[in-house]
Amino acid sequence: MPYVGPAERTAVEADALREPGCPACRVLRAAEERYWFFFLHEGFQEPDAVAAVRRSVGYCRRHEAQLAARRDAFALAVLSHAAVVGALERLARGAPRLRRGGADGVGRDCPVCAELARTERGALDRLLAGLADGRLAAAYEASDGVCFDHVRAAPGTPRAGAARLRRDARARLERQRMELDELIGTFDYRAAGAAPEQARAWRRALAALRGDPGAVGVPPAP
Repeated sequence: MPYVGPAERTAVEADALREPGCPACRVLRAAEERYWFFFLHEGFQEPDAVAAVRRSVGYCRRHEAQLAARRDAFALAVLSHAAVVGALERLARGAPRLRRGGADGVGRDCPVCAELARTERGALDRLLAGLADGRLAAAYEASDGVCFDHVRAAPGTPRAGAARLRRDARARLERQRMELDELIGTFDYRAAGAAPEQARAWRRALAALRGDPGAVGVPPAP
């Protein structure tokens, strides 16, 4: 199988927290890059890798687009062949059922998403542990914080770390709500127009909700 790296190598540490945006999302972006690098150089011809693509009938739309963008014709031919064979196998077993809401079944077991889900869990576990024992408290305080999607995906233990994530998310979203209230007020004809920084409030709000989680084929925790 392609090498992605153990969770501890991609955990949210103080250096990642110093970068802009959700640190957990940054871990996933780096993990995706590593996945494709090692997969396309070493892994895509391995029988287990081909079998995984066959079983999933290809990748989710996000990771299919990432693979296509790398323009490796041989890899694209091998992996597309595996996906087509998988589709034929499903048809041979009977008409595949669509999930409610549309044709989103193909690639819903995306191999890249499965790897990212494991990386995500490891990163969030390390972050919560670092917040609970204080090792990452100062770096987290100075960071942009974890996006709402990753607060929701984070486990409930250690309790001190999970509580810190929720408190931080609540405070950040309250700030975003107030900024958006002010921005909406500028659209009143009696008000002055929004300043450039104020006009970008909606971008900050969307980033606070979800940065770039990446593991789009894996449903978030309830």
